[in-house]
Amino acid sequence: VQELRLLLQKYYHLSDAIEELHHKYDKLCRQQEMDSCANKALRNRLSRRLNDDIAMNEVSLENTNTGTRPSVLATRYRELETTEWLAAKEELDAVHKCGKELVTPYLCDIFVEAMRISKEKMALFTTSLSRLLLEPVQETGEKNLALTDTVGQSSNGSVEQSIIPKNLQKKVKDILKERSDKVNVGDIVKGVKDCMGKSERYRDRIWTIPSCRRKGLESYILECCRLAWRMNVQTPPMTVSVQTDIPFDPTCHERAYDCQSFSDGTEVIDYYVWPILFDAENQLPVRMKGRVYTKLQRPYTTK
Repeated sequence: VQELRLLLQKYYHLSDAIEELHHKYDKLCRQQEMDSCANKALRNRLSRRLNDDIAMNEVSLENTNTGTRPSVLATRYRELETTEWLAAKEELDAVHKCGKELVTPYLCDIFVEAMRISKEKMALFTTSLSRLLLEPVQETGEKNLALTDTVGQSSNGSVEQSIIPKNLQKKVKDILKERSDKVNVGDIVKGVKDCMGKSERYRDRIWTIPSCRRKGLESYILECCRLAWRMNVQTPPMTVSVQTDIPFDPTCHERAYDCQSFSDGTEVIDYYVWPILFDAENQLPVRMKGRVYTKLQRPYTTK
């Protein structure tokens, strides 16, 4: 009888503990739901604000070259993967037997580098052109400025970008945007080639191909630089992402046609065939999903 009473006491005690845990669980679920709603509302506000900017970007191009509109650039972005990218890959496969694990990331990195260099060139060129337009009216008198003095280095008495009127910066960007498909991207092409040629990963295995045997690759690099420049003159600039070792997200990623799917563990990004394309730097919204190869995340081990 005594044992039965003790068991009943333990039973009641455990029941109370379980009931308390249920209450805490329900409370946490409600809190998570509230936080999720708040987060979704914040993302919607940010997305609406960004979409307004993107819509204005589209509207501002109504009377200019239709090829500079973000929607057209996104279509060209997909075409670049299915035409020039494919031709360059077939050319590299025919010359080298290094496999898709090297060739595919190499072609992807070319476009990423083209975007990075184009962004730097755009910022420098906008500042330089704004300075040339602004400095002649400075009270210091007449100045003899050469374009070469403003590109790649700071001249004495240069005007910082922070004090250049925003309306002047906007006018300069509008001019660059309108003429983005007529710009000579030779400097960007050279920068991409130099960067890829110095890469330890690719230097000794891919960049040793004679120039006469890489016409497809040369064409691909040129088209990457042209498109990257046109994407960077947008307001806001378009951007790409190739972040690896993050969970596979079907809203941002799509598997390559021969990529294995893992259902028995956490599937993370191994490498990219083609980057994710976003309409702006804050990665909202996704304009084009990235094509990826995935791998199974290895559990952490402690020694």
